[in-house]
Amino acid sequence: MTAALLLAVACSCDDTTTKEPEPQPDQPDIPVVHPMEQRIKECTAPGSDARPSWVMDTSLYDQFEQTMAVQVVPQKFLNEYIGDDDLICAMAGGQIRALSGAEKTDGKYYFPLVVAGNGSEGKITISYYCSQLKRIYTAEDWVTFDERLTPTILGEPLEIVFFKDIDEWQKMQDDENYY
Repeated sequence: MTAALLLAVACSCDDTTTKEPEPQPDQPDIPVVHPMEQRIKECTAPGSDARPSWVMDTSLYDQFEQTMAVQVVPQKFLNEYIGDDDLICAMAGGQIRALSGAEKTDGKYYFPLVVAGNGSEGKITISYYCSQLKRIYTAEDWVTFDERLTPTILGEPLEIVFFKDIDEWQKMQDDENYY
């Protein structure tokens, strides 16, 4: 019995032929997602915000001597979600000073704002309601009220940055793709 056992062990260990590795089932490629791409996905995930009932007291245009006229668009990564039912409002001192729905020219959306003021408002806060995503985005202290602010920059609306980290990352991506 011992001889048979030794013979079996010797035969199993003496196999000098090279065997091909057993094929493994296809492993799905797990995509590597940049943390900022994940952040954008989180920021564009549908929410549950109801359409706001923002109302501007139009008598503010009579009360204040100055206006700041600008055309704005939400941050670049939100542009594909802009729709006809979206709203933007500008606030100063907790008071709605401008309100606008989306307008479309040459296939691109923008929001015209005429902000009522007296020159001492300080920073303007912008809130944007995206009807497709059912979310409200807010940019605190967007710009300082200035009646001399140009309505557009080289014909393009001013961009409202809601998320500075995403904006900085996108600018780096644009710079890398430029060269």
